[in-house]
Amino acid sequence: FTGHSLGAAMATIGAAEVAAKGESIFANVGVDLFTFGSPRVGNKEFVAWATSNLIHSGFTEKESISGVDDKTVKTLSSSGSLRRMRREKDIVPSIPPRSIGYRHMPTEVWNRHNESDHNDWYVLCNGSGEDPECGDQEERPFFPLYLLHLSGAEHTRYMGYQGGGCIGGHDN
Repeated sequence: FTGHSLGAAMATIGAAEVAAKGESIFANVGVDLFTFGSPRVGNKEFVAWATSNLIHSGFTEKESISGVDDKTVKTLSSSGSLRRMRREKDIVPSIPPRSIGYRHMPTEVWNRHNESDHNDWYVLCNGSGEDPECGDQEERPFFPLYLLHLSGAEHTRYMGYQGGGCIGGHDN
């Protein structure tokens, strides 16, 4: 499953649901999830449920990891089949805010960039989904004030490509 923005949120829910269907035609199917510019989709319990389903997809015996701590989710999500890319200064991944209980799926790949020459580089984050050394560091001082330095235009640029047709965005 893959998607961008709202499509990323829908892909997250769809992938987790398909991976959870152990008694269906999907019972032995491995499910991969790669998203771009996803908003936070659910709370901590949802992230634990979805991560557990995705990590165990393709296996007949599934182990629940609901209610586990962030360290366990981080360890289990080190699989290459669960990745969420976040562009530096993209406003969409910062909503809904953590302050009302929403959490990101692991593992973030932070798409950094140099504004002067438009070169991109990537940081593989700690696997928690809310790494303070990656995209979460842009969410300061607190919601909604941190939205002031984030940009909707960055939401259309991922991996060196300018997408969309948003009025007011950069022309690169």
